[in-house]
Amino acid sequence: ENVVVLLDSIARLARASNNESPSNGKLLSGGLEATALQFPKQFFGSARNIEDGGSLTILGTALIETGSKMDEVIFEEFKGTGNMELVLERRLADRRIFPALDINRSGTRKEELLFETFSIAGVDPSTGESGVAVTTRRPCVGNGVPWVKAGVGAVATQASTRVAYGEELLNMINDGMDPLNALEIALARDTLSHRRQVALISIDGRSAQHTGSSTNPWTGHRSGSNYVAQGNGLVGPEVLAAVSASFESTIHSGRHLSDRLIEALYAGQLAGGDQRKGRIQSAAVKVADPRPGFSRRPDGITTFISVCEGSKPVVELRRIYDNVSETLGYRQLQRFDGADVRQLGIILNALGFLSLPEDLSAEVGIFYDHDMIQAVEQFRASRGLAVFPRSPAGLVDEETVQHLWSVIEETGRSEEIRNLVKDIARVRR
Repeated sequence: ENVVVLLDSIARLARASNNESPSNGKLLSGGLEATALQFPKQFFGSARNIEDGGSLTILGTALIETGSKMDEVIFEEFKGTGNMELVLERRLADRRIFPALDINRSGTRKEELLFETFSIAGVDPSTGESGVAVTTRRPCVGNGVPWVKAGVGAVATQASTRVAYGEELLNMINDGMDPLNALEIALARDTLSHRRQVALISIDGRSAQHTGSSTNPWTGHRSGSNYVAQGNGLVGPEVLAAVSASFESTIHSGRHLSDRLIEALYAGQLAGGDQRKGRIQSAAVKVADPRPGFSRRPDGITTFISVCEGSKPVVELRRIYDNVSETLGYRQLQRFDGADVRQLGIILNALGFLSLPEDLSAEVGIFYDHDMIQAVEQFRASRGLAVFPRSPAGLVDEETVQHLWSVIEETGRSEEIRNLVKDIARVRR
């Protein structure tokens, strides 16, 4: 009662859109325009999200394998739009058994996130750290794939992602179960295990991995000392080979685990990474450390950087990590001089906070050194502005400059000082 089931062919809708839209000359397999799938995709996506549209709406996608190259294209575009997925079995249809549903391969998608991706999970026995780094061409991968537990290990759950694997597997390891046994038990309970890709590693380096038969090619996994690497929807095995080689090359390097994981992820990206193009990309790294005093959180998480969307999320992951950790090289270091420093020195000298030579010709060097930094700190304090450690020592920002000129105005020396600096601040091109 009050249920309407609408079944129609996505290919039919795509061809209808193809017939009604002007041609742009770019054809896919089967003669469809390159943009023909966009309308039905938007239509189904919109229908799924409509609220108060009826007493019950069930919208799913069904893939009927026809042998055409378009099967894979359609599946990739639409598999995430429905709240369930139906797989029709031709073998059943040939036997006149209808509906010809493959029950084991069909099911709800409400618990799943789709992450065709590659990742690395690793541990550092010398520190007790465990972590995961991951990237994909879907948004917010950090919300589903990486799972860590301080002093226990790490889990990466991806492909047709069952996020519950994260805590389940880590708890099983924490209770003393071997990773292989834990994964076998978890997969045995999962009727959709053929669509999963899961990897886990314990803090002592024991590991287990699973790549389901229905994950998107290229798909596979590999492991080594204290790490597991896995991926699906990749350009080829060279991606995981690069990830592994990078991580192994940093053993005993003294670098933090999060630093090594990001480096390995970047190596995989350089090797080709995810084979899809033109999609939203994201990346994340998550690391836990059980040592007292190394984390500000009760769960021991020390690093969790999630780039939810970006054109180069792995590069952004590295930039954020280097900036937050203040890794040497994240910024340019130098002793500042130049026209702006000279102007600052003249003003501070005029206000009595800094002593400069009487000869202020261009040949006399004025540098932003310790004495000038101290003068700036004294001036800021005199004006009630924040000083070190509440702000960086010697901070000269727009507010500071406004205060400097305001005091100069108050002393009645504005014209005199501006004449002194006028020739310094000049465009000479």
